[in-house]
Amino acid sequence: MRVQHGARGYASSSVDILEDNESEGFREVNSESILSSADTSAQKQHSMEPLEVQDLPEIPPFPTRPTLHISLEDVTTYIQPLVSRQWKVGHISTGVGEDEILSLDRHYKFKGFNDVMDFVQGVADISRAEKARVKHHARIAFEYNTVDISSHTHSAYTFHRVGNGKPESQKVPGLTRRDIRFAIKIEELHETFKERGRTMEFVSAALAQLQRRSMKSVLRRYNQKQRIANTEDVHSTGNAM
Repeated sequence: MRVQHGARGYASSSVDILEDNESEGFREVNSESILSSADTSAQKQHSMEPLEVQDLPEIPPFPTRPTLHISLEDVTTYIQPLVSRQWKVGHISTGVGEDEILSLDRHYKFKGFNDVMDFVQGVADISRAEKARVKHHARIAFEYNTVDISSHTHSAYTFHRVGNGKPESQKVPGLTRRDIRFAIKIEELHETFKERGRTMEFVSAALAQLQRRSMKSVLRRYNQKQRIANTEDVHSTGNAM
């Protein structure tokens, strides 16, 4: 983990994790019904009431290589519960379709600097546990009593079929189950600090609006047919850590 001084003299850090890549054959999955369900849930925010806080989902298995972007199923199963817990979908790069690069972001507030340092150490431990298998851009910035986390996968892949030929892979940074695993583990860590009275509760007055924007962004970006390996679900192997 690389540590540098922040704008106010406090430390900030960033974590990069490495991965290899391979390619396999792919089949298409029609997820229109999933989109409809997720979109309906997102529209409920129109009343500008924050989402009801949902239980954390189980940590998904570690994805195989090449690592694909999240699916619409992942949006409803994982992203929406995280958004309900004040994670937001940010933008590394704006654009249309694959030119739009999203991230998972979270702001935490703690009682004091010792709490921050212990939490950051826990996040570093999580990063090390995932590091051997990932090239995964996670940024951790902290000051006296706050920690900001932003995560996306640099080496994420999409697949395109040219004519009747074999699908071809293309590296396109974005959100994958690696980011989901990272976010859930960090949220679990935060829960332990909360139980010990080491956190401060902070709810933005614009939370409902931020949640609505997050769901709209992720649904817009991933409102397309997903391609997964025909020999096995690339997300199904590996054990949750």
